[in-house]
Amino acid sequence: MTDEDVVEQLRVGIPPRGATLRFTVARDGEIAGLREQLEDNQNSALLVHANYGAGKSHLLRVLEEIALERGFVVALVVADANGGVRFDRMDTILGEVCKEIQVPGKRGRGIGTLFDSYKQASDYDLDEQARADRQTISNNERWDKDDRFCLWAPGIYVALRAWRFRSDDPHYREYIQDWLSTPYNYRGQRRNLYLGLVKELGAHFHDPRPQWRFMNDDVFAFHKNGYRYSWAALRDVDFLSRCSGFRGLVLLVDEFEDVIYNLSRVNYKQDAFRNLFRFFAGRDSLGQSYFAVTPDFAWKCRYELQRRGIYELHTDRFDSLPRFKLSPIRVADMFSLAKKIRGAHSSAYDWDAEGALGDDELERHCAELMRIEAPNKNRQVVTSIVRLLDHRLETD
Repeated sequence: MTDEDVVEQLRVGIPPRGATLRFTVARDGEIAGLREQLEDNQNSALLVHANYGAGKSHLLRVLEEIALERGFVVALVVADANGGVRFDRMDTILGEVCKEIQVPGKRGRGIGTLFDSYKQASDYDLDEQARADRQTISNNERWDKDDRFCLWAPGIYVALRAWRFRSDDPHYREYIQDWLSTPYNYRGQRRNLYLGLVKELGAHFHDPRPQWRFMNDDVFAFHKNGYRYSWAALRDVDFLSRCSGFRGLVLLVDEFEDVIYNLSRVNYKQDAFRNLFRFFAGRDSLGQSYFAVTPDFAWKCRYELQRRGIYELHTDRFDSLPRFKLSPIRVADMFSLAKKIRGAHSSAYDWDAEGALGDDELERHCAELMRIEAPNKNRQVVTSIVRLLDHRLETD
């Protein structure tokens, strides 16, 4: 990422993806704590608490960079019911995960990057367990499993097998990635999926099941039976990550409170909250999950359900979810960040930003802005500093 790209993102208050650690100040202890959480590498979930604009998204981007650096596969998902990323419908969450997956050492995003890593992994780089699991998955490279799947979602097995033999064909790559990234768009295309990913590839493997079995077993359906195969597919993503030589899946969820504000029906909200609790139950082997929320998240959830007359969902569970609270940013911390922004602006546009906006003036500007009481104060301060630098550049 260039400094100009960084400044463009900071200009609208977005943490610069891929360069977030560079623009992180203070909170060293908190980040160290999150590093330890990652290093434990246990299936777990955590709420990350901070006010709007106070660093939730920033911290998720920091976690994204650290996790990739430490050898985890990462997917950063932004909940958006209006945009079709709905936590009451796990097929939309699975689709977004498959769209946003990042693999250490590879450019780009998407489930294809993980499938490529699985296909290219060398036995010499894998531990004994991963090698044994891969032999089980492929049935010693025969790829002829029927109903004795070693993966939990049969659709993921079909996709991985097709990728194994046809990933050199751009048509197949695009087809498989589009299916898994938008599975809800393929509900009426089960026959086409069978023909394209099973029957037409019959020269490469022998699958003993007739077509009706694929239909009857819902192999291509990620939305049925309580989204059973969507949950199973998330488990498979974590499993395949480990079978590819990585340390597992880290799922980062931003704007989860979209559930409260943008899901219109109360039963949708209930389903979304039950799905949240399932991530924290620890029984699905889904890797590590982090959900960014505001400090009054539990209260807002209880209030919303009680306001709608819903009492059967045990709302005290919201208070028992493990959480991690971010400390506020101080003026001195913001001044340190402002100097980093000034340096990036100077490099991006090849000008003497420090000469045009010295330390004393920049520190005064930060102090004045930090006195403003606003829920998204940090974001406003960052965008204001960039605007001030833009103005000085124009008048320089």
